[in-house]
Amino acid sequence: MTEIAEKDPKSLFLEIADMARSDPPMVGAFVAEIARRLQGQSPALALPLTWIEQHLSEYGQTIKALVHLETQQQAADQVSMSNSIGSLRFLGAMDWREFVETMSEVETNPA
Repeated sequence: MTEIAEKDPKSLFLEIADMARSDPPMVGAFVAEIARRLQGQSPALALPLTWIEQHLSEYGQTIKALVHLETQQQAADQVSMSNSIGSLRFLGAMDWREFVETMSEVETNPA
C-alpha cells in the first residue's frame, strides 16, 4: 500500500477495495503490523487505516485496543519462553545421578 500511495495514489482505492473483498482476518498481529506500517506515512494512507478502524468497529474493537492486546500477548509469550529456557538450563545443569539416588525408594531402603 505504501508503494502504491507513492507511485499512484489514485490506485490506492482499488487496493483498499481488494482488501475489503478479501476480508483479511482482523487479528491482533495483522492489525498491529499494518497500523505500524501505515501510521505516520502519507495522508493517502489514512484511508486504509480508516477502513480498518471502521471494519473493527463493527465487532466492537479498535486498532488501539487490538494493538494493546497484541503487545500484552507478545509480552506474556516472551515471559513464558524465558521461563521455559531457564527451566531447560536448570535441568541441563542438574546432577541427575545424585537426584535419582536421593529420591529413589530402592536406594534408600536396601533389601
